Parts: sequence; C-alpha cells; structure tokens
Amino acid sequence: MALVRRRRITIDEADAQLEDIAQDAAELRRELDLLESQASLADAMETQLLDTARLLGEIREQWSTWRAANDREHLKEVVQQLVIEVRLRPEGGVNRTYAFGPASSPAGESYEHAAQIDRALRLARAGKPAA
Repeated sequence: MALVRRRRITIDEADAQLEDIAQDAAELRRELDLLESQASLADAMETQLLDTARLLGEIREQWSTWRAANDREHLKEVVQQLVIEVRLRPEGGVNRTYAFGPASSPAGESYEHAAQIDRALRLARAGKPAA
C-alpha cells in the first residue's frame, strides 16, 4: 500500500498483486491440508503396523502351545479374527484377505479401517486431501 501512496504503482496494480497473493495463500493452504492429511495417514499406518507386529508376535509365541494342546477352538477364533475372506480361484489357487488389528476388534472393522487407509493413500498419491 505504501507503493500506492508513493504513486509507484496504481490501485489496479495493487489489486492485481493482492489477488495474486490471495491465490498463492489459497494454494499454500491446500498444500498444507494435503501435508496434514498425509501426516495423519502416516500416523494411522504406523499405529496399525505396530499393532499388527505386536499381535503377530503374540500369536507366534502362543501358536505352538495352542497346537500342542489341540486347542482347536482357540486356533479357530484367532484365524477368524485375522482372515476376512478366502476365495478359491478357478485354476485352484487361493486368495486370502487378512485384517490385522487388535484381537478385540471384529475382523470387519479391521477390514474397513484398512480400506479407509487404502482409500486415503490413493487420494494422497493423487494429490487430494483425504476426507
């Protein structure tokens, strides 16, 4: 504004510069939102990975004991919490979908959480903030 007062630029030029500044600020806000979304996504993924590592470690420690005791009910319960879906392919192969989350959370919720993370990751890679 001092340049307008000193008559170095016109009011129209100052308005144009202010519009450019507003556009730059809006773009920076969008970039900041994207970075915050990506940081939140990274935090969620880190938490899920740490929980998964802990859960798998606990299962690894106990699996042999459960098998030796022929504790089929417990083994079945653990597998049901971890396996969302099993599909047989026409050529005879098997596709498994796993959900890794705390043992107390239902598999469906774990799967939905993983699907949300996957969607957010795809949006982040596409340069869009996660909703």
